[in-house]
Amino acid sequence: MRSMLLDVCGLALLALCLQVVWAAVFGTWWRWQVLLGRAVASLVRPRPGAEVVPLSRPIEQVAADVRRLRAAFDRPGLTFAKWEGTRQAYDDALAEAADILGEEHRLLQLRPGTLRDFERQRLERLLERSGLRLRDRAA
Repeated sequence: MRSMLLDVCGLALLALCLQVVWAAVFGTWWRWQVLLGRAVASLVRPRPGAEVVPLSRPIEQVAADVRRLRAAFDRPGLTFAKWEGTRQAYDDALAEAADILGEEHRLLQLRPGTLRDFERQRLERLLERSGLRLRDRAA
């Protein structure tokens, strides 16, 4: 217990010495905090004229992809390769829409099969309740 107390006191003394040396080299403690705050702010603040890049696509584009892929996914007579590719693309678009709207899902973690089909149907209902139109108005 005593050695641990000595270690803690030694570390505190070392931190105090480093602060004193830092203040002697770079100015007062207050000035050091101001400089550090400015440095952090300059890293976080975007540069003037810098383009702000969105983290995701607009929901309108994602919704259009979901509607287009849903129509292709429901179309009868596809070969298995085309059906599987369309299913994967549709699942990706559904997952992207759910992520944008902040809905929880496990669609991409599940293996193809019954559980994934149930999760897809649950996610479709959830997205429709959130206001995302999955079918064209004509359909």
